[in-house]
Amino acid sequence: MSRESRSRLMPLGKARAVMASRVRPGQSTRPRDTAKPLANALGLKLQMPCDKVDASCFAEHAKTLLFAESTLVVFWQHEDLPLLVEAEPGWCGLLSP
Repeated sequence: MSRESRSRLMPLGKARAVMASRVRPGQSTRPRDTAKPLANALGLKLQMPCDKVDASCFAEHAKTLLFAESTLVVFWQHEDLPLLVEAEPGWCGLLSP
């Protein structure tokens, strides 16, 4: 996988950012622990500005990280993914699991 080109895994374009929900004290670190190796491999800083249930924070930050023909890789708790979609309904066609 390359940060510099489209691929089967990133069909919209190269990865511009990797984002995960912020770790809460005493809670699961899985999103960070899963995202960090990919961010490192792609030479990107892992972005973790938002709590897992703060969908408006996610939408605000995601908009600053999205560019034409690029991919924003997101690691989040699966039970909270619907909140992210509801924060920006127009993204539904752009999201892929």
